Amino acid sequence: MVAKLHAHEVFKELTATELIALEGIVHYKTFEQDEVVFDVGSRPNFLYYVIEGNFTLYFPNNEHLELSTGELIGELGLLNGDFRLGTLRASADSKTISVCGTKLFEETYLSPTTALKIVRKLGRRITNYFRSSLEMSSVEMIEQGESEFVEFKSTLRWNLYTNKKDKAIELAILKTIAAFMNSEGGHLFVGISDEGKFLGLAQDKFPNHDKLLLHLTTMVKKRIGTLFLQYIHTSIEVINAKEVLRVDCLPASHPAYVFDDNDDYFFVRTGPATTKLKASKIHPYIKDRFEST
Repeated sequence: MVAKLHAHEVFKELTATELIALEGIVHYKTFEQDEVVFDVGSRPNFLYYVIEGNFTLYFPNNEHLELSTGELIGELGLLNGDFRLGTLRASADSKTISVCGTKLFEETYLSPTTALKIVRKLGRRITNYFRSSLEMSSVEMIEQGESEFVEFKSTLRWNLYTNKKDKAIELAILKTIAAFMNSEGGHLFVGISDEGKFLGLAQDKFPNHDKLLLHLTTMVKKRIGTLFLQYIHTSIEVINAKEVLRVDCLPASHPAYVFDDNDDYFFVRTGPATTKLKASKIHPYIKDRFEST
């Protein structure tokens, strides 16, 4: 069980001895579709690592996040210790590894050094999330236009010229997401034209928001990788009477490749553009960007 946790960035630096100690505070927990994992205001006793299935985290302001395999849920509540900030519901039959938050801070189970390692990693993830989500509002970013850290896409999957689904549109979305993760992070807005015109999400013809977000999650899982979902946070906002999908991308701790036609490609941000690196440039870039951190 702890071997699965060890794959996540929060636990990957734990030693073999620390992992053995961690076994005393973790266990498998399954949830049926539509089952509520926790409610707003409930005591945050556990941290959840998703190993199968999907979850939706609903916030009081009507925003929500889609969470799936490889993602960690509940950091804010666990560190807060008093209440949850949202309601978590299973979107499908799902399986998690739950980490007991109370035992995490008891020396009987984990040494203070081990607990501190985990808490520092959790704190870094939370800091990065809020820096990404709250540093500047969506309206401010859209008004300033596309940049090294902001990109607009009219649709998630629909070609507005041929009026049908288009894999090339999806590929363009994935290139941008991977480029942000391989660089310094950034924000992708879907439902906005290159010129900054609000188009909305209706033209993608999804029956509801859950289907749209699930489609994006599936795209990333299949063509970039499940473990990279932890660096992506999604929300749907209403701006100028139009719904807009915001995708916040954090800098990844390891290279993100986009798989296409049995090959993989490496993208980075160069100013306001997404650029595919030549093979001769990839290794030096990875060495400087990832191996030096």
